[in-house]
Amino acid sequence: MGGDKYVAAVAGDEVEQRLGDELRRSWERHFDELLPEIQPCDGARELMVELKARSHRVVVATSATQSHFDTFIDNKLSARELADDWTTTDDLENSKPAPDLATAALAKAGTSTAVMIGDTPWTVRPPIEPASKPYVS
Repeated sequence: MGGDKYVAAVAGDEVEQRLGDELRRSWERHFDELLPEIQPCDGARELMVELKARSHRVVVATSATQSHFDTFIDNKLSARELADDWTTTDDLENSKPAPDLATAALAKAGTSTAVMIGDTPWTVRPPIEPASKPYVS
């Protein structure tokens, strides 16, 4: 699920309308503060190396912003040269669960079939149901 949908999903539409943008800005500030502590999944770079060694195209599709992607691919993974291309949330009209991210990545890979490797449980879980009662008062 795209970050633009979390507030409504967790706290309801009224909270989204009243506080959604403010909460997302606050999340981004906190995430940026924690960014130095965040590490890639074990074996992430090695997997990219192995895929390239087996002549696969590697297209990174992330719901991260371009600036966060740059930090991860350059500073955390040192793997920009391993990626044939990439797409971020900044490239999309609609966030997950809409298929825009996967569709954009497939287009950049030049194929309609691929193996997708996720880095969080959210990659394969369906979206959470909207909250019946908002938590925020």
